[in-house]
Amino acid sequence: MNRFIYNYRVRYKDIDKMGVMYYSRYFEIFEEARTELLREIGLTYKELEEKGYYLPVVEAYCNYKRSAYYDDLLTVECFVAEFSIVKIRINYEVVRDKDLIGSGHTVHVFIDNNGKIKRPDKNTISILKLIVKNN
Repeated sequence: MNRFIYNYRVRYKDIDKMGVMYYSRYFEIFEEARTELLREIGLTYKELEEKGYYLPVVEAYCNYKRSAYYDDLLTVECFVAEFSIVKIRINYEVVRDKDLIGSGHTVHVFIDNNGKIKRPDKNTISILKLIVKNN
């Protein structure tokens, strides 16, 4: 899998008084796409948490190139760009009608329920290394 595709229709609740999608909504859509990407590769948040792993966001970035409007159909292309045993970076590109309207990334670290860095198990490491290699 090179890139995971997540489609999102801009809803009325997403737009601000100026009629464009509010900037923070991009991060929420990134989260939705990331959750489905992880599910697709066999690493659901639920299963990770049952194993004692948590993946908080430690860095988030978005570059807004064009506005999104009510009822636009957005395609979010996301992929695991980097993995370094306890840290993972996921990149996102938001496309409307083949035009890139935004891009960004999130960085996450693996921690335990006490907030301490926790190295993932061998299976999780293998999956992430394979995904990064294929991108």
